[in-house]
Amino acid sequence: MTLETRIRTLHNCAFFSVVPEPDLVVLAEAMHEEMFGDGELVFEYGDRADRVYVVSEGELMAVVPGKEGTARQIGPGDLVGEYGLFEHGARSATVTCQSAVTMLSMDYPRFREFLVTFPEATLSILGRTVRRLLVLETKSR
Repeated sequence: MTLETRIRTLHNCAFFSVVPEPDLVVLAEAMHEEMFGDGELVFEYGDRADRVYVVSEGELMAVVPGKEGTARQIGPGDLVGEYGLFEHGARSATVTCQSAVTMLSMDYPRFREFLVTFPEATLSILGRTVRRLLVLETKSR
């Protein structure tokens, strides 16, 4: 994946839209490209969480086992795996590829450094988390 493609992937992710262009370039250079095949498991509920992903290409499905109505489609521009930062380092869902998938990844220690540097991105992630939890809470009533 070229640097330009990495930058475009990050631009397409709402959480990184607040990052100034020069810093976005540094972030893009620091992330790793990971590719998965159709049907491949990215991670399973309860697995040790160690990194966050940004989807560049492809479609995934996230499901919380035993919780009806939790299936969520994930596609280009989506952030995946951020809950593990807060949930005792464990994955909160099982994520499986619905097609060939290319993602950028970053380990949690480096991602935490990024969040400290760009608190607007942190607030964006927390806002998204609260919205998801409210939707799930509404479905469970």
